[in-house]
Amino acid sequence: MALVGCSTDTEDFRQSAEDYIEGDRITEQAGTEFTDAECGEPDSTAAGTTFGCTATAADGTEWRFVVTIVDNDNFEISGQPVSG
Repeated sequence: MALVGCSTDTEDFRQSAEDYIEGDRITEQAGTEFTDAECGEPDSTAAGTTFGCTATAADGTEWRFVVTIVDNDNFEISGQPVSG
């Protein structure tokens, strides 16, 4: 899944990614609701910078997400469930 959000500094990117993972748009895309999203803060806001997140799906499955900064205001997220 590829999704986009908006941010301006490293803390904003981290918080925006967590909010986005727990939001309605990703629920529609993934077909499940996520809670307890936690992201590491990216090293920079440069395009191409990646950082990781985790969250729990409605069925209790843990998911891992990779967030890639696209530009000063946007990121893409891809995610999948963590296999046992």
